[in-house]
Amino acid sequence: MRRFGSFRRRSLQIAGLLLITAAVSLTSLADAALVPPSLTNFGPWATKGSQVKFVATVRKQAALWTEKFGSNTPKRIALADCGGLGELDQLAVGPKGSVACLDIAPGIDVVYYSLALVSNSGAVKHVASAGGSTGLVDSIPFVFGDSTFLGFLHVTADGVVQLMRITSSGHAQHVADLAGISNPQAVAIDSGRIVISDLAPSLGVSGHGYTNLGHVYTVAGQHISTFDIATIAAGAPIGSGPFSVTIRKNRIVALYDKRLSVYTLHGQRVHSYPVNPKGAGWPATYYGYVVYIRAGSAVHALKLSNGKDRIVARAGKGWFGNGLSLQAPGAVAPLTLPGDNLHTKLVFIPMSKIRATLG
Repeated sequence: MRRFGSFRRRSLQIAGLLLITAAVSLTSLADAALVPPSLTNFGPWATKGSQVKFVATVRKQAALWTEKFGSNTPKRIALADCGGLGELDQLAVGPKGSVACLDIAPGIDVVYYSLALVSNSGAVKHVASAGGSTGLVDSIPFVFGDSTFLGFLHVTADGVVQLMRITSSGHAQHVADLAGISNPQAVAIDSGRIVISDLAPSLGVSGHGYTNLGHVYTVAGQHISTFDIATIAAGAPIGSGPFSVTIRKNRIVALYDKRLSVYTLHGQRVHSYPVNPKGAGWPATYYGYVVYIRAGSAVHALKLSNGKDRIVARAGKGWFGNGLSLQAPGAVAPLTLPGDNLHTKLVFIPMSKIRATLG
């Protein structure tokens, strides 16, 4: 009986050690799963709802990936070269998780555009091509999408700007010619409405300058409004315009000349706040809040009702230099880390933190 009891005690001790070892192993695996994977060769990216789509090399595999907000577990969708010309320039997320891939390949006296559709299952279909020898050639400058529409701007060789839809079967469908737009600089879409930032030549007292216009359309091509966002004087750098406009529901946000301005869909300015003068850009808005990047060093959040502005993320030794998004779960910003082989980390800022910071 004693020997049995001794054997039983030893068995129980061994079993306990095995359970502890297993628990430690499972904890280590869980902790490892929480460590964000290393992202290199980080390229274009886009968001919709809680999903982030991006091109990067993960675990030595270059691909188009999707990741749920804050999960740190990217899943492969398709090859990185879904555009077909070797290096993607833009992504847009549309209905049912579809993704538009735009590849722009410039060369000496030549530029080519290739547009493809990636379905939620990863199937890739070519949609449209443009370009050729530089001069009078057509172009595809922007792709954009929301939960109901996926499309692109097509500029004909004679300068007509066309709104195009990408159908679920991967075909390009002409929606409307957009009269009055001559030099589109940025496009944003939300809730079936599109805002286009356009740079139009103007003649002022100091000579030829530019007027930055905001054009608002429905996804059916119906014109809603055109309004002045800013006047850029002759000799001023073209990049001084608020080309990164954004839209949410019935509000349009633009950054210009150290101020953040908010407009209705018909161009009436309802808010205007000073922002940090050190290179503010990439505004994104959602339900009464705006986030923007200040000089690559920090992400700011601003409350539209009172202009309260606070830092919600810092870059540390890295820098924020590849855009910013704000959706229902919160904000997402790629952070480039220093080093010989540049790595990128997706920084997620929960909406609960933004609300707690701004009230």
